[in-house]
Amino acid sequence: MFQSKLKSISFPISWFHGPQFAYIYVAQDKGFFEKEGLKVTIIENQGSEITSMNIGRGEYPLGMIGAESAMIARSKGLPLTVVAVADKVNPNGITCHKKSRISKPKHLIGKKIGVTLGSNAYQQYLAFTKKEELNRDKIEEIPISGNGHEWLNSNVDCHVLYPFLNESIAETKKLNVNSLLFYDYGIKTYGQTLVANSKIVKKDPALIMKVTRAIVKGIQYERDHPKEALEISFKLNPQIKKDKEYHEKVFWKRLELDKKLDNPKKAGNGLQDRHVWETTKDLLESLDLLESEVNLGEFFTNEFIDKKESKGKSPTILARGIFKSFKDKKKITKVLKDIDFE
Repeated sequence: MFQSKLKSISFPISWFHGPQFAYIYVAQDKGFFEKEGLKVTIIENQGSEITSMNIGRGEYPLGMIGAESAMIARSKGLPLTVVAVADKVNPNGITCHKKSRISKPKHLIGKKIGVTLGSNAYQQYLAFTKKEELNRDKIEEIPISGNGHEWLNSNVDCHVLYPFLNESIAETKKLNVNSLLFYDYGIKTYGQTLVANSKIVKKDPALIMKVTRAIVKGIQYERDHPKEALEISFKLNPQIKKDKEYHEKVFWKRLELDKKLDNPKKAGNGLQDRHVWETTKDLLESLDLLESEVNLGEFFTNEFIDKKESKGKSPTILARGIFKSFKDKKKITKVLKDIDFE
């Protein structure tokens, strides 16, 4: 395909360049974007909240955003539609210095916890403390920077962020730490999601389909060929090689989270489950973080996923189709033990 025929778009990620976005670099390097007739410039951004606003205002057609941030932005009136999920296990949690002796949620009482206000991680922290019935008045929450240098310098006991990031930097600095992953305590929501401007979804669905198809191919390729995906991340981002040990740890710790899924083999198919979004919505409503009603039927869709590439239909669509066939045939519905709804 000739370069002159490629459509140029800018694509924002919600943080700095690094192997946690390896699937996007894979889509770039393996020519998945180009095969769709696209020339994509990957833009690093300063968090999901800012990226949500950028996409909602139409500055970018699509980009990567944390799941909760996308839903909160939608409740504020921003036209956002989630078209795929990259990380099905939300990586947020709390990482603490081992000397602080925090191995259970109740151990946080009386400790100094570093938080980045307004971050996706902080939103989940609020849900976590509420679910675990922790009295936040007895926890000293201290606003700190996103890079957590205050935590690294032991000014606070713990840092609320992605444990795979905090653990990686701690290990390179020979610090002894341990983490509490919110997902392990019932906060089972998504991590990074592919989000499109809803107006562009309606106006130019072909573009959304092309980008989604390329990204999902990248996600699956990353899961199938992780070592190559990691090398591609360094190849396309030579500036991060100076911290190679750290970025390697980040990459492998993130992929390790897939093992927490009921079916890890489906971690890379990009498909979303309505139940997960219902859980997310209930969580955010319980914290009064949604400013208006979010219609899930309009908020997310699997229609842009190439079913052949993802090796199966959307679990929600599949289930509806099965139960409809029973109803249409007026048969007694029995327990469907052989159906995998993951």
